[in-house]
Amino acid sequence: MPLQHIVGEWDFMDITLKTAPTVFIPRPETEEFVSKVISVYSNVMEPLDMLEVGCGSGAMSLAILHALPNINSTAVERSKAATALAWENAKRLNLQERFKVYNHTTAENDYLPKELDGRKFDLIISNPPYVKTEEFALLQPEVKLYENLNALDGGPDGLRIARLVFDCGCLHLKPGGKMWLELGSDHPQLVRTIMENQYKGRLRFVKDYKDQYKRNRFVELEKV
Repeated sequence: MPLQHIVGEWDFMDITLKTAPTVFIPRPETEEFVSKVISVYSNVMEPLDMLEVGCGSGAMSLAILHALPNINSTAVERSKAATALAWENAKRLNLQERFKVYNHTTAENDYLPKELDGRKFDLIISNPPYVKTEEFALLQPEVKLYENLNALDGGPDGLRIARLVFDCGCLHLKPGGKMWLELGSDHPQLVRTIMENQYKGRLRFVKDYKDQYKRNRFVELEKV
């Protein structure tokens, strides 16, 4: 059993989160991803509205809110247990005034709950499931036995949920707004191709970034 589940809480960036066996444990690479987002927006002074698709424990949104007081975050999460945990973590960190979370399963043509119809955001962040279905047999035992595998399964090419996030961005990003995703190391070049072939005129591939292991993992997109 992962130590985080035994202890019941874990540090992420500069915050401490309550954890639960039903919710995926944030990885160190995700801290790198969040650090990149924070560094990009650290000099922006005007208020920004952020959307997170699939927030899990709330780690990414809450770490960003803790670091950047000018940002407000709205999050959607398909797991009821994770939704409740994210809200509890927001209250524990006294960030509940700037954080709203909705229990909603993002699906084709149903990207956000009805309460968010017509909402436009300055940035969208997501760490969607990106493990290819065929790679599940290769996962470490502590992941296969103790993690919520729904939080990992990205379908045949690992981008099944990411494509829903792309479509959500087309509808809910302001012009010039950015989308940031943490994906698998073989995905950035594929995402670049997808943007050029399927989202041209709607979304633009800006850049990919390496993690500490020199793997291209983080993707920046822009609403055209």
